[in-house]
Amino acid sequence: MNWTAISGISQLVVALGVILSMFDLTKQLRESNRAARRASVEEVLKLNTDIMQQITRSPQTSDVWSKGFTDQPMTQQETYHYYALLYSNILLWERMYFLNEDGLLDPWIWDDVSRQIDQRVAAKTFQRWFKAVRADYYNEEWQNFIQSRIDAANAKRRAAALAAAAAAEGSPEQPSA
Repeated sequence: MNWTAISGISQLVVALGVILSMFDLTKQLRESNRAARRASVEEVLKLNTDIMQQITRSPQTSDVWSKGFTDQPMTQQETYHYYALLYSNILLWERMYFLNEDGLLDPWIWDDVSRQIDQRVAAKTFQRWFKAVRADYYNEEWQNFIQSRIDAANAKRRAAALAAAAAAEGSPEQPSA
């Protein structure tokens, strides 16, 4: 065996080592991405828990939250309190939305969050607040997403009102007492 053959074999061994190192690096990157994904999801889930605990910890806060998303009358102080709670909550939703858009959120988590969003945006109190602050606090994509959910909630409300009116017109009249 001559030195040229030995050199060629050593270059082949080095090339194989580089290829194996690349596979190992790819595997490590995947594991790192999974760990980052888990950390992001755990962080937003903890934030969600923290917000819900904030709301349920105090009977007054719980009452304000309930009044807000059921469109019950509130004092000025209760309204400000509700808006502060909304701000915290919508920041969480926004973060979850973009994690979902990036494929980092499990679909079942996003489905749960979507149902929460749909319930909250149906409230007229939420809609007034969002209309007043959206341009100041939120980017256009998030504004459009929330507005589409508000529009869907309002369309659903109108359809239910029309169905109720049609049912009332079609029902037999009650005799007056």
